[in-house]
Amino acid sequence: MTNSRDGLFSRVHDCVNLHGHPLHVAILLVWMVAIPIKNSIYEVSTAILVLLFLVDVLLLGRRREFLDALEASKRFLLPFLLIMLSMALANVGAMVRGGYWSADAWWTIMEFFYRYVLLLAVLLFFVRSGRFSVGWIIVGVMLSAWVQIVGGAIDILQHQGVIRTLIRSNFWPRLIGLAREPNALGLFAGLYGLVFGLALLRSRQEANCRAFSPFFVFSLLCSLVLLVLSYSRSSWLAFIGASFLVVLLYIAPGSFSWRRFLLFSFPVLGICAAAYVGSDRFHSIFDMAANSDRLGIWSAVWSLVVEHPILGYGMGVDLAKHYLLKVIDFYGAHNAELEILFHTGLVGLMAWLWLFVSVLRVARQKGGWVLAFPVFFLVVYQFGGSPFYGTQGLNALVVFLSFMLMSGAAGKASEKA
Repeated sequence: MTNSRDGLFSRVHDCVNLHGHPLHVAILLVWMVAIPIKNSIYEVSTAILVLLFLVDVLLLGRRREFLDALEASKRFLLPFLLIMLSMALANVGAMVRGGYWSADAWWTIMEFFYRYVLLLAVLLFFVRSGRFSVGWIIVGVMLSAWVQIVGGAIDILQHQGVIRTLIRSNFWPRLIGLAREPNALGLFAGLYGLVFGLALLRSRQEANCRAFSPFFVFSLLCSLVLLVLSYSRSSWLAFIGASFLVVLLYIAPGSFSWRRFLLFSFPVLGICAAAYVGSDRFHSIFDMAANSDRLGIWSAVWSLVVEHPILGYGMGVDLAKHYLLKVIDFYGAHNAELEILFHTGLVGLMAWLWLFVSVLRVARQKGGWVLAFPVFFLVVYQFGGSPFYGTQGLNALVVFLSFMLMSGAAGKASEKA
């Protein structure tokens, strides 16, 4: 990469320390931008990342860096591998019982390994080997955010009269943006809001990053607009919960700062006020009658879970087609723990719990602000999204996990061009 200290790139470089091989950086950025969109570009860029990894390890002999990456990621890789083992045991149990089962059951495990476990190791390997720095992860997240912000703006312009609906009792239509699904847009808008909000706080502390504060403020506001208009209740609650956690951390004894407190308090209060005043959907969060369908689906899934509590029903089982639609007109468990219990039983739930505890331990080591992200994911997956099949959300989780590990090991990466 260029070493020039002139222009915008040099200012960004001073803030986040950018270096790496142009090809690897380009593929990384394309992949990160494509994660929320989940189209052919996403699939191809994922495959190219893995291919570049195989070339480095098998043909260029960078096995030492690979072993270093495995060592650095073992706190997350071991729980992931146990999750895969629980998936396999659940499949065997389903075969023995003679329940619903298909060849997709085993393919699901391989896909889980390819998309999440392998990619986590790949990202860590590339940082360890100097193919790109941690700073490019930050740039990738912000670039992805602005692609979604522009897509959301286009979505607003395409819906005639959407501005007029903002003063009515409901937001309609729900924005889908380039994510092509309201809840997916809400999930990423909430994550981007956290990223820009925390980047704003850090920029006030780092002299090299202060020039970007106006950009972070504007990006945060744009992300919050998308979050509100996505109409995604789970993402609303997740963002509010994670943001209040940050606020509480900043008002802890010895670290209180009114400026930082207000920077996060106002966006949180703003999204609460906008959602509450402008949307009956926000009111419905606290309305038991309005949530009767969701309560019914949880009850139905739980009645299935207790029949096979240890190993579950196995992978490749269509929960709605084979079970739920017989008792309730609803698709999916809409709760991560229930879906984990349904597919892999208590064995799988323990594996996921191990992963979550590992994340909390690493987050505590990195700094209190990092805790906002596992809290966000935890809340979102209480109300929707699949811990096994939700490609978009899980890839975002992989990026977050890899960043947590790499941020502590970035100094070990070589400064290679």
